[in-house]
Amino acid sequence: MSAEKTQEIKLNHAITTKSLIISILLYLPLLYLTSLMMLYTDKSGTFGTFIIPMIYIIVVLGMLSKLNKWFQLTVSEYLLVFIVISFLGMHSYFVMNAAGHPLGYFSWAWLMDPYALLQSGVAQDWDKVTPSFLFPAGADRFTIAKQLANGLTPGEVFNFSALMVPIIYWTVVTAFYLLVGVFITFAIIGKLWVEKERLVFPMSVPVTYIIKEGSNFQTKSGLPNILNFSDSKVKVFWAVFVIGVLSGINPLITELFPQFPMSQWWGETLVPLTFLGSLWPGIYASGIFFIPQIAVGLLVPNDILYTSILTWFIFGILYQGLAVTFGIIPYQSGMEYRWPWEDVPGWWLPFPYSRWGGLGVGLGIATWLIWQSRDRVKQVLSTLTGKDEIENGLSLREVTMIGVGATILWWLFIIVSGGDVVTGLLSIILVYLWSFLYARVWAEVFWHVGQSFWSSPNAWLLIYNIGTYTSGFPANPTWDQPNLSIGWNIVNRQMDFLGNWDISYSPYATGWLVNIYKMAYETKSNLKDIFYAIIVAGILNFFLGGILLTWMTVHTSGGISSTNLWATWTFWDPAGKGFKGIWGIASGETPLYYWIYAISGIIVTWAIYLLRLKFAWFWIHPVAMWVSLVIPNYMWLTSLIALIIKEVSVRTVGVKKYEEYVVPAASGWTIGFGAVWLLAAILNLFGVVLPKAAKLWI
Repeated sequence: MSAEKTQEIKLNHAITTKSLIISILLYLPLLYLTSLMMLYTDKSGTFGTFIIPMIYIIVVLGMLSKLNKWFQLTVSEYLLVFIVISFLGMHSYFVMNAAGHPLGYFSWAWLMDPYALLQSGVAQDWDKVTPSFLFPAGADRFTIAKQLANGLTPGEVFNFSALMVPIIYWTVVTAFYLLVGVFITFAIIGKLWVEKERLVFPMSVPVTYIIKEGSNFQTKSGLPNILNFSDSKVKVFWAVFVIGVLSGINPLITELFPQFPMSQWWGETLVPLTFLGSLWPGIYASGIFFIPQIAVGLLVPNDILYTSILTWFIFGILYQGLAVTFGIIPYQSGMEYRWPWEDVPGWWLPFPYSRWGGLGVGLGIATWLIWQSRDRVKQVLSTLTGKDEIENGLSLREVTMIGVGATILWWLFIIVSGGDVVTGLLSIILVYLWSFLYARVWAEVFWHVGQSFWSSPNAWLLIYNIGTYTSGFPANPTWDQPNLSIGWNIVNRQMDFLGNWDISYSPYATGWLVNIYKMAYETKSNLKDIFYAIIVAGILNFFLGGILLTWMTVHTSGGISSTNLWATWTFWDPAGKGFKGIWGIASGETPLYYWIYAISGIIVTWAIYLLRLKFAWFWIHPVAMWVSLVIPNYMWLTSLIALIIKEVSVRTVGVKKYEEYVVPAASGWTIGFGAVWLLAAILNLFGVVLPKAAKLWI
């Protein structure tokens, strides 16, 4: 679709006085409640933050519109509201509108320093490589660290102004990352994947459905169509919504009846298949049961589901079973039923297939996607010197200037901060590669993007290895002989913050961003509104949220140690990445192994893509394979269930009816599953969080 033709489409503005008022009125109190929930809940795996599911907002505003039409929001205005409040959540809010995960990324920024500076054997070296813009220096450094770690004592005053520089510094780092992400999304991949490849973007479907129906007031009752029960598709939505509520009722049961232990965790459930494990010891005899994942599976092409099952079977069953049988890997009691991030064969030599897949296949997917985007990249860059193009209201030149400028300024920012020139540049290139990968996983499969690029794939080791030649880093830093290079530690701190689990699953990453692009396309929203709304909301959310969370933490008796913040241990992560040692790799692994993983993974992945281009019947899907290599037991069970539901449904109602009703059905199931979360969260807020906050407040 040409730029000229795109402009003929009537675009809806997302940024209006009404949408801004409603967004701000929702965001500010929810920010405060989010901070309370993060710090003081007793179920941090269920209640990460505090956000109202969109279905409640849509229904309430729809009913209020009967009193005053001011409450009638357009679909694009609803999209803005969703964008703003989504920054208070993580991936779970995007799909099922439940805030089951905390904003853990603050614990990887300035909040990790206090415990590092108080840890025996670490403090002295950490102090040497931590400039004042990362954490206040001078006589107050250790005082501030103790106050954050343990809280204020009666009569003590916290010097908050000293901490503002680190908060601003990390906000700038986050802003650079976000700007690179929106550049990749809005300039390069968004249009290609939505208009040319026509990817499904299954995770965008539920919220797109409810905001479309919630903004459609072409009904006799004057209520939005989401409340029009004469519409057969809406009936299906609400019928399956009820099923979703019933299937997601665990958190509510837990709050009302805590004596029921089977309901003490909500969401992804590990199912040990002991009968399989007894048949062949050592195989990966477990699966994950997760209803939103099944519902999303109803929307994706079958090759993704087939590949998820096949990958688990080849590596989790055949490889592990044969390797144990022939003594290639040792048998450990219970290895069949562990979570994939625990001590499992996917990380063991001689063939750590999760590491090989996470690094090598991941790089293969990323490089393939960039190669496939090469003409688009040329088109985008040509706007800097040639004619501008307007796509759905957004200037391609404007986006490109922001993206290219942010990339260059980020590299300069690393250098000015004292970071190493070569490894700093290579790290930004790595961010680009993994941003393509994140986006593709969310666009085709689900939200599972592994432990991010700086963690379990250990891509950092490749960059560090290069740095030993270009920048003189020690090849084998140890606990007693650490790497005190400021250059590496600046790069390491920035990338450890951005390349961990939390940021990769958050609205700051391209997985979330590319789905928002798809939603903007489906709702005919002005892309300029969406582009700038994301940037402003994202930067303000990090800055304001960081200030509020830090202020509340230091005024909590016991400080970080009395809260759910992960900052008590996160400092160990960068410490083991070329600072106090090289940790997190298998015994016997060297950088050469990782180069082999990377190169062989790229070759295999490109071969699979080429086979898919050559043979229409070749259904192995690289992105689904990558997910199932990194977390082998996560996808196969839900994929199998989704395939069975698809088959039964198609045989029962036919292909045409299935395609007609699968969107409202899948949307109702996921939204219903998440809707009950709010009721449980309110009980936890008043029954646990507020009393604990009042007790601990200084």
